[in-house]
Amino acid sequence: MPAFDILDKDGFSNLSRAIGPEIKVPGRLAVGILADANDDPSARRQEIADKLRKAGIETPDWPASTGGVVATGVVGRPRVGVWLMPDNRSQGELEDFVARLVFGYRVVTKNPLERCAG
Repeated sequence: MPAFDILDKDGFSNLSRAIGPEIKVPGRLAVGILADANDDPSARRQEIADKLRKAGIETPDWPASTGGVVATGVVGRPRVGVWLMPDNRSQGELEDFVARLVFGYRVVTKNPLERCAG
């Protein structure tokens, strides 16, 4: 299996600023972008797509809710995949994804333990 790195950008604004430089790393074959959708998945998608276009990656179709590759590699650029938590289409974040796995419902509160304690 090829080696890979997971780079925590410590928040979406840092991730957004890093998209261009990470895409342009010489020899990079693929980049995966994982971010929380938060309150506005469409705006989040658009910001990521804008950054990718500025880095020379066209994004003709956003991946379906099942995930997918946003853009195949252009000569000198990597293949790029994007996933927005919790399900690539809804508002939310990683914690909502986990709550669905564990509890079977969407988190209404920011602290899922509050629902367990009730």
